[in-house]
Amino acid sequence: MGTSVGGAKGAQVMSRTRAGERPDPNAVLDGLKGFQRDTVEYAFERLYTAPDSTRRFLVADEVGLGKTLVARGVIAKAIDHLWDGDHKVDRIDIVYICSNEQIARQNVRRLQIGNSRFVPAGRLGLLPREIRDLKANRINYIALTPGTSFDLKSSMGRWEERVLLYHLVQRLWPDRRKGPINLFQGRKNRDSFRKELKDFKRSGHLDASLAETFKRRLQDEGEGLQKRYVDLCYRFRRFRKRVPWRDRKAQMGFVGQLRSMLAEVCVEALEPDVVVLDEFQRFKSLMGGKGTTGKLAKSLFTYSDKTSDVRLLLLSATPYRMYTLHHESAEDDHYRDFLRTVEFLDPELKESGDLRGLLDDYRQAMYRIESGTEQLVGIKGKIETQLRRVMSRTERLRVSTESDGMLREVPCAGVELTAGDVQDFLALEQIGREVNQPRVLEYWKSAPYLLSFMDDYQLKKRVVAELDVSPDNGLEKLLTGGGRVSLSWEEVEAYEQLDPANARLRSLLAWMESGEAWRLLWLPAALPYYAETDPWKTARKQQFSKRLIFSTWQVVPKAVAGVVSYDVERRIFPRFDDSIRNTPEERKKRRPLLRFAYSQEREGLTGMPVLAILYPSPSLAELGDPVPVPEGGATLEDAVAQARERLEPLLDELTEPYRDAAREDESWYWVAPILLDLEKHEASTREWFDRWDLPSQWAGAEKDDDAESRWADHVSKAKQLVDDGIDALARDSRGLGRPPADLADALATRAVAGPATSALRALTRASGPETRTALGARDAAARIAWSFRKLFNLPEATALIRGERPRDDKTPYWRQVVDYCAAGNLQAVLDEYIHTLRDLEGLFADDDEEAWKRLAEAVSAALSLRTGAPRVDEFQRADDTVRIERHRMRNHFAMRFGAQESDDGRAGAREGQVRQAFNSPFWPFVLASTSVGQEGLDFHAYCHAVMHWNLPSNPVDLEQREGRVHRYKGHAVRKNVAATHGTEVLGGGSEDVWHALFEAARAGSSDGRGLVPYWLFPVADGAHIERHVPALPLSWDASQLQALKRSLAVYRMVFGQPRQDDLVAFLLERVSPERRREIEPLLRIDLSARPAEHATDVAPEPRPSHSE
Repeated sequence: MGTSVGGAKGAQVMSRTRAGERPDPNAVLDGLKGFQRDTVEYAFERLYTAPDSTRRFLVADEVGLGKTLVARGVIAKAIDHLWDGDHKVDRIDIVYICSNEQIARQNVRRLQIGNSRFVPAGRLGLLPREIRDLKANRINYIALTPGTSFDLKSSMGRWEERVLLYHLVQRLWPDRRKGPINLFQGRKNRDSFRKELKDFKRSGHLDASLAETFKRRLQDEGEGLQKRYVDLCYRFRRFRKRVPWRDRKAQMGFVGQLRSMLAEVCVEALEPDVVVLDEFQRFKSLMGGKGTTGKLAKSLFTYSDKTSDVRLLLLSATPYRMYTLHHESAEDDHYRDFLRTVEFLDPELKESGDLRGLLDDYRQAMYRIESGTEQLVGIKGKIETQLRRVMSRTERLRVSTESDGMLREVPCAGVELTAGDVQDFLALEQIGREVNQPRVLEYWKSAPYLLSFMDDYQLKKRVVAELDVSPDNGLEKLLTGGGRVSLSWEEVEAYEQLDPANARLRSLLAWMESGEAWRLLWLPAALPYYAETDPWKTARKQQFSKRLIFSTWQVVPKAVAGVVSYDVERRIFPRFDDSIRNTPEERKKRRPLLRFAYSQEREGLTGMPVLAILYPSPSLAELGDPVPVPEGGATLEDAVAQARERLEPLLDELTEPYRDAAREDESWYWVAPILLDLEKHEASTREWFDRWDLPSQWAGAEKDDDAESRWADHVSKAKQLVDDGIDALARDSRGLGRPPADLADALATRAVAGPATSALRALTRASGPETRTALGARDAAARIAWSFRKLFNLPEATALIRGERPRDDKTPYWRQVVDYCAAGNLQAVLDEYIHTLRDLEGLFADDDEEAWKRLAEAVSAALSLRTGAPRVDEFQRADDTVRIERHRMRNHFAMRFGAQESDDGRAGAREGQVRQAFNSPFWPFVLASTSVGQEGLDFHAYCHAVMHWNLPSNPVDLEQREGRVHRYKGHAVRKNVAATHGTEVLGGGSEDVWHALFEAARAGSSDGRGLVPYWLFPVADGAHIERHVPALPLSWDASQLQALKRSLAVYRMVFGQPRQDDLVAFLLERVSPERRREIEPLLRIDLSARPAEHATDVAPEPRPSHSE
């Protein structure tokens, strides 16, 4: 689940006022799908109401099935249980722990019940600032991240924590000299830290009772701690820019100890009732209860007071290593990890040894499977009984009638090995032998131009080291003797076509070319509102989807992103200008065309028509909506004609006094929409413009990349029109001329598909057309439009759009942009994207203003993704030696997952923003990654194709990879739902098209468990979850894939066993395929929750707002 809490890292508190009404759990439960409701009811029963209830329970549902929503349901029932009666708790504290702040910010909102709000707390050590708010609220939600809230001993923490500690310590050991200030200052700026100390003292944000508890805790430590404090205050009596390491180490140890002590006090003050551990396998060190970190976590996990005992709800699709091979390290051993997890959930199992005995009996019986399965089935049932006490797991195929779960294996076309590829291997092998790194086969199979793209590989390090020692040795001839082991930058600068030099990459480029993907700035909408033309039409025929590539080698993501993005560039730029060169100097010449400048020649601002396409006009949004679609479908011309027919009478009235003017005036392109809004929506339009900070509100956090921008002046001119009316323009030296002949056509096209207009409609589909005039909606649409401007100003986008027209075409670029948006069905694209984002961002119960703001932030982040530019090396002949030249190769169409390096020296995009962009319809269309550390991350929004560049070693990892794109309302599901119900919904007049689509699909489903239509919606000849394995013919990969597929069906029968691969191999060897298919359902461990009595129907499609 996949996209941070509290500004930095750590914690936030979300609270509901004590005066609020009792939350209705059914408001949450009724929105769950059937299988989710089953899990909620069962987990709650095990945690609270069963005679043999447990304090800890694990929800291990398969990846992508909505574990966070299950947790939300459990919390809703827990709050209701603790609200009154025998179990009443005066203050209910819900603690949410996850691995990073990005996931925390996303998921805490998904967990909230009722009309909740956030109160920033920072991290566990900052809770004293918020404890009064906690006490004032009946329900509190606190999000923590382990790295900042539990790992305290040797860290100085954040300056906010040290400000708090300074004032707490002063209560017991008052000392107003400089020593304590310098001691707690850390690396914070001196003047800034002193100001923060004074501001905190004035604010008074410190709970007196907690401060007193901490004071007693300091006293309990005895004189030793005080002596250390006095000694350190003396050492730090003077401010020093450079603190000796001995003093710094002592300072860090002392502050770390105080942070640890304060955290313990905070746990007591927190009074946790429910602790949710999300993807807890990432921080299993907390489960051991050893050391400072473990003890602090244990105090949280075992909290108990007079009224209640804390309950732990653990969430993870992979709570333990699901499958290991015998040669893998003991630390990763499946059997040990499994037992550790189960025994943490139920310590009594460790004491009794019952589970270990059952697993041993099961393994022995499995080796006797040829004599029958009766004993195995009996033991399996006992194992399930033991495990169900503390866990449940739902799997797609177990609750679905679809045997394949929509998965299809798609043959990879174009995986061709050439003579040049073989020559490259021979050259690389010789180089490897020369530097004593002869094993190069897997490298060569995986990536081209290896020495250019490798970073931390011994092969390249040895080559570089040998060249440094003796640049004229025999290695020089091997490096430049014909094998393609390094890029030729001369070819790159000339935008020449590079040979992929790799069979797998050749296949990927063939896929990209066949769908004309390089001509797209966004994917085709799953449900276009009018007939498409190329290139979107071609892409749709191919069922085009983004592609997620997994490799086991770090060099692959870098090579794939570099070569694929280069290939897109070399297609785009020469199409517009065949003399263009790929150099930094040439790129600097490509200035943005959507600019806000001042022309001395014209004596005026030049960018007002650009401002117009960024202006969110409610009138244009109303007049140009392409929905509903007439029966029989529509073309773009039909949609524009309909908008023009609505616009012309209004424009005629506006322009009538100016029709006979001598001069044609392009000002009408921006004047007319504002005047229409003043006629139809005067009050809200004046309110929107009448703000001193409108330029910054409009642009959001984004700054104009053009240093000479006159953006504020352009906004002022528009405000002048609103303030003074059309007379303000009449006072111009030339006056206002006659309207252009194509004014109605230009505004009609913009009304149908302009960036700002489309964004305004998309944002308000869920809240209704009456909200289009709201300040928040217009602000959000304006920010999205500003981000579109940034997209269209990229050199690649500019060349692509202009390259679609004859080179002598004089149409202004802003008009070309609107035409491109119209051809690309931008309204349909944004309607689908905003609907999908509401689910990704967890916007279930937010008010409209907050939802619009967060949606605009997410869309802007995706559109504003900075081009990555990792370093690549060229091994270049120089006289009789080889010189290594360093260059940068841009990544945009394809990117590697992770932090990016920028080509302009500024910080590149962060990992989270790369994921946001991939989960959008915009570039990148290819994301290449290793599969390390991606549990819980979503990549499904616009991708249903996984490419296994290198196969994983076991079947579980294969499933985990594909689970990244098989999630709630994924791309394949949306395509199929749209194909089935699109015509019916578009003709039905529904304002919120995507809500209506899923309602229609739900109504037509007979699946009472809720997987259809949200996770599964198969359609003949429709979209599927695609598995691509670009295996070379007769290679190990082809046979390995078949082995993985065979063991995939067997490994669940050897659940919880040591040496799983041995047992799988035994079953594959001794049991026929027919017999395996027969016994697999009988022997597969089933931990699914029992169906709940209340969960008989599929829950309706939730409305994104006003749902609580």
